[in-house]
Amino acid sequence: MKVAECINEYFIHKGISHVFGVSGANIEDLYYSINNRGSPTIVLAKNEYNAASMAMGYYLSTKTISVVMTTSGPGILNTIPILAESFTTKIPLVVITGTIPVALEGQGAFQDTSGKGETFDLLEMVKHCSCFQIMIRDENAIYKALDQAFEQALEYKRPAIILIPKDILSKELPPFSKVNFVIIEPRKNPSNLLNAISFCQSFSNDQTLSPLVILGEEIVHLNNSNSIIDFINQTDARVALTPNSKGCFDHQDPRFLGLIGIMGHSSVIDYLKQTDFIIMIGVKFDLLNRIGIHDLTCQKNILIINDEESKSLYRLVGKTVCELYGDIVENMTQICSKIDRKKPLPIQLAHTPSNNSVEYNLKNIISLIQDSVNDSTNIFVDAGNTGAFVIHHLELRHHSICYVSLGMGGMGNSIGVGIGSAAASNKKSYIFLGDGSFLMYGLEIHTAVEYELPTVFFIFNNNSHGMCAIRENIFLEGDSGLNNFKNSYYADGIRNIFPSVHTYDVNNLDQLKVSLDDMVNQNTPCVVSINIQNNEIPPFKTFYKT
Repeated sequence: MKVAECINEYFIHKGISHVFGVSGANIEDLYYSINNRGSPTIVLAKNEYNAASMAMGYYLSTKTISVVMTTSGPGILNTIPILAESFTTKIPLVVITGTIPVALEGQGAFQDTSGKGETFDLLEMVKHCSCFQIMIRDENAIYKALDQAFEQALEYKRPAIILIPKDILSKELPPFSKVNFVIIEPRKNPSNLLNAISFCQSFSNDQTLSPLVILGEEIVHLNNSNSIIDFINQTDARVALTPNSKGCFDHQDPRFLGLIGIMGHSSVIDYLKQTDFIIMIGVKFDLLNRIGIHDLTCQKNILIINDEESKSLYRLVGKTVCELYGDIVENMTQICSKIDRKKPLPIQLAHTPSNNSVEYNLKNIISLIQDSVNDSTNIFVDAGNTGAFVIHHLELRHHSICYVSLGMGGMGNSIGVGIGSAAASNKKSYIFLGDGSFLMYGLEIHTAVEYELPTVFFIFNNNSHGMCAIRENIFLEGDSGLNNFKNSYYADGIRNIFPSVHTYDVNNLDQLKVSLDDMVNQNTPCVVSINIQNNEIPPFKTFYKT
């Protein structure tokens, strides 16, 4: 069998249902093989940036790794921003890139990235945004390289990259007959489990105020969080989330306080002032998460429960700090078995009820949209102003994926991630983005149209790069006008480009309600252009004087 066919067989035995990418001269052999076999399903994107973000969405929906397939030169280079996002937010994927034939390296060939002659070294470049990278020089190394790529991507939750010259893809290799399925052994409970149990026993008496449990982005990797919910129930804890773990706890649970960090809620700070104990589970306590609560956490007793110790230069400071690393589910199960159930205290609702006024503002717009979210709806949110409003105000009443692209904060990432999730799960993706993001990557909607995916694109159209305009007003000498656009009409435009898409132009709450009612039974792409002004200040703590 040809190497391309052998790779295809590996994908099938690995259980990969979808691969994402854009074809081209140096990867076409692999695409041709997969298309002939009919499995996995090829989702052909419009650019490699979005293809890579689709693979992230696939992982979020399936908890299994998917593959991005690109050609040489700009093909692989287009993925670099998403590789950085994947690396930073720890969402694993595998990239397979076709490169120029070996004999042409250093000979002035088109799209040569071998590092030979006057070319740059692609392998060296991607080392900084991946956990594993290899250039295949011998076809017999393919199977081992595939195993290593999937194993390390899964273990480290980061991208892995395989570069394969075109001539090697067409060489012969013995048929693939056995899958070396990667089994990551759970990390054994460390000795400081006893310290963690002792920590939790110290607030188990009914006279001590319940702890604040903060759930972080590591929770999204868990297939089962029952032991964490059991812990919250046993300790009568109050719960806060990081923005990237927003979908991991029911916002209508009376113990839910809100979010921490730059887009956080004052109710978290109010409770944090009262309790002496914080338990951080799967939390990456980076600067965006620390804003607004850092000084308070320094005065508290803190228990950190994570999969592995953070390599960040920042070290968490508290009155006392207890750290527990290893398999989160197993550790939480062990702790629950050793602590008593705390008598629950009366709960006053901490979160602010939705605004029922008829004012056409972003809070009310989001409140109306949230009424249409259910168990079959996943949420994908762009960074920037739109992200801040949605993440702060949207109340998730069901268990949903809720992903916001905050690793690098790149504009437009929600588009591909939402499409990839819909392709993998066939659940509806609500994709929230601003008009600036849509202008960057919005025509990727074509992929959703081609594959008839259940996606809804909410374009918050303020005819500007809203974040930049707002920042000028707050931090500089006023809006320069540089970041404002002439008026655009996205629903009208999409309706003419893609007649099969259900499009809605929204200028008030009544029109929004009509559009939401109409799309309930639509399982193909919809676009809602929500036309707003750019004068609302997003709920970033750094935008408000305290």
